Amino acid sequence: MTLPSPAHFTDREDALAAYDALWRPDGSQRVLNIEGMSGNGKSTLLWFLDNHHPRPAARLHLRLDMESASVRQGDYELLDALARQCRPCLDAGALAAYAARKDVALAQAQAIRAAPAEARIEQHVAESSSVAGSPNSITFEVATRLADLRRQARTDLLWELCDALAGLAEREMTLFVDSYEYVRHGADAEFRAWFEEQVLEALLQTLPHLRVVVAGREELPFRADRHQRATLRLWTAGESDRFLQSYAVDDPSLLAAIFAHCQGHPLLTNLAREVWSAGADVGRPLTPDELRADINRAAAAQWLVSRLLERLPEKLRAAVRAAALLRELSLDALNAVLDAGDALTTAEYQRLLRFSFVIAPPGQPPRVHDLIRQTEEAWNRTHEPARHQALHALAQAYYAQLGDGAGVDTLYHHLALDTDAAFARWKDEMGDALFNFDRQAQQALLEVARLPERWAELNDQQRGDWHYLRGRSEYYSDQWHAALDDYAEALGLFRAVGDRLGEANVLQAQGDVLAFLDRRDEALEKYEEARSEEHTHE
Repeated sequence: MTLPSPAHFTDREDALAAYDALWRPDGSQRVLNIEGMSGNGKSTLLWFLDNHHPRPAARLHLRLDMESASVRQGDYELLDALARQCRPCLDAGALAAYAARKDVALAQAQAIRAAPAEARIEQHVAESSSVAGSPNSITFEVATRLADLRRQARTDLLWELCDALAGLAEREMTLFVDSYEYVRHGADAEFRAWFEEQVLEALLQTLPHLRVVVAGREELPFRADRHQRATLRLWTAGESDRFLQSYAVDDPSLLAAIFAHCQGHPLLTNLAREVWSAGADVGRPLTPDELRADINRAAAAQWLVSRLLERLPEKLRAAVRAAALLRELSLDALNAVLDAGDALTTAEYQRLLRFSFVIAPPGQPPRVHDLIRQTEEAWNRTHEPARHQALHALAQAYYAQLGDGAGVDTLYHHLALDTDAAFARWKDEMGDALFNFDRQAQQALLEVARLPERWAELNDQQRGDWHYLRGRSEYYSDQWHAALDDYAEALGLFRAVGDRLGEANVLQAQGDVLAFLDRRDEALEKYEEARSEEHTHE
């Protein structure tokens, strides 16, 4: 939720006190988890702590936003982001060893890709057990060598960075990590383990005055001896009133109606405030009678969006409706899907970006908050299907003409237009990314299909394919246990829909993993099951 001023920051005394407790001289807990549902103010709290909460002048703040695909998907981008932020505080040349080691790693990776090796697999069962399309049908040695290099280089680079940061050992520092749900739900289990078990460990060991704040929706990394939790609850009626009153909304009946409609949800409360503000500008103030009590969050959001649109100028109204169907925002993309007469000027686009439901993290494209995006996507698909199709078709055409660099967005809109055809294309592109050992492409493809508004449209067969292919991605990165988890999920889905060939491929893939884990008897059982399923399919 975007706030124009800290004057509108409402309460959260418990969370602020929990942060201050990290700095008590007698405290042992150095990591604070900020947990809460979508739109409940986690990023707003981090923004306030980073920019407006009192702190000593010498305390250094570092930031990592895990929503950034490059931070999650790149081999070394996370460490680079930390190095860039610390560089101004370090002596000249302090990062030279880090930079040199990274150059070596990049050169080694290029050499491996340029000279792919033939796979050397010791097969432990008869050739007849082979199933078409199984992981063993694709060379894995290059991927294994790249995975080994990445692990070693990440470890080396982490400690090179920590050696450089040792010069800041006496300095107070806070690392703010936002949007951690992208890591917990992302495609790369190895990245998650590396960050939680190595990066945080090394930084906390090297920097005794470092404190870490991790914000996310659920399943944050936790150790009882080092972490404390602050769960952001919904606002009380008094907190909701104080927030609205900071914007001069002071009608008691309207305050009560907004609280009944939004139930203390910060993002929705701010959206109601924007409806009130937009209405005041055009002589149509929001009234208590327009609001509803005892409705679910999606219905509350849709109701407020519709009331906001009624109060906006036609040109901005069209832009907001289109923006909610885009994965990311840009002036060019918006104007490509709007009618010529509705094209926005730069000033009008900037006004759109100031709405509370538009998120614009530093260094990343702005986007409509996912709660609003999911709500609008579902409503438009059901109630205005022709408009829904037309906007996605225009967006797909716009991104397609940009070329390969916009491939994820092209696929995002194709999935909205024709889920079955787009998912078939998605499978082909995943196959290419696996064959070419392109981890970033694999992760980007896995994540776009897993976005809630796209995942909701996939059937169980397609979800099974997704888990199977994520398992293969993990297999080729030597993430054996993560692969087994995804294969188990895929197997259940394939069995539910009666896909015998899908079952056979998963069983074969499970056998391959178990073989590499030296669990030979279990692997042979899986291979035998796979062969039986394949023969049944024939």
